[in-house]
Amino acid sequence: MMNRAVLQDRIRRIAMAVRWAAIAVMAGIVAVAAYSLTHQSDTWTTTLTPTVTAHSSASPAATVDPQLALWLELLPEAALFYGLIRLVQMMRACERGEIFSSRVSTHLQVFSLTIIVVELLSITQPLQIAALRALVGRTNSPFALTATGEQLWSLLLAALFLVLAQILKESARLAEDNASII
Repeated sequence: MMNRAVLQDRIRRIAMAVRWAAIAVMAGIVAVAAYSLTHQSDTWTTTLTPTVTAHSSASPAATVDPQLALWLELLPEAALFYGLIRLVQMMRACERGEIFSSRVSTHLQVFSLTIIVVELLSITQPLQIAALRALVGRTNSPFALTATGEQLWSLLLAALFLVLAQILKESARLAEDNASII
């Protein structure tokens, strides 16, 4: 059986790795958003090294109205950025040893909710474009809402983490109640 110090050290190292990975993804989101806004496009290809090429392309909905689609494609990225901030905060708390605190479960809940929001924004993007086009008085072309298996799995996993976060929050509350009784 593992002793407590070894387990806490392992959790601390994993939390630190996840925190830095989330920070790297946040930097990538900022870079892509900055590029998209300065070039008024979110289609680009760049070669970072001879063997690594980064490619981003607009969704098919962007062909309907590229200006509207650009802002609507950045909206899920902004929500994801906020969720990653909460993930970083959660990992910092875990590094400090606050594994079963209500703070950690709240961060996990918010992160899970942002993943759900991101996926729903991505799935409903054609509807959002049609609504914006109608608001500005432009004609709408037919559109279809589609969800990939990846998006559905992400929604399912985010919902599962949302439930687990609620269980953790209730466990933390019970532990605080028990500690106050003794």
